[in-house]
Amino acid sequence: PEYALRKLLSTLTEEDDLIVRFDDLKRWERFIKRQIDPIDAWLTDEALDFMVTLSMETGGSAYSLARSRFEDLPDALKEIAENTGQKQFPLTLSLVKDPKGELDSWLKVIE
Repeated sequence: PEYALRKLLSTLTEEDDLIVRFDDLKRWERFIKRQIDPIDAWLTDEALDFMVTLSMETGGSAYSLARSRFEDLPDALKEIAENTGQKQFPLTLSLVKDPKGELDSWLKVIE
């Protein structure tokens, strides 16, 4: 099985790899949405592009990268929603580039 898997993976085109990584990030979005329901959050197109590129550069799955990079996101979004009533959060390029810094600045606004 290991040989067959390596052979299959070696035949993936770059386009196939991009599709798999994009799908991984969409799966991560669904995971986050279940954690923060009824709040809505989604990666903007620019953020998706950045995360796909970053996952390709690091060689890991985009899903694992997003899970580790945004582990504080659900609690932060819940706190912001509770204090402001905001229920929709586009996850922007600035957030994905510096999750801790951007979330800290969002949380300072509600203090």
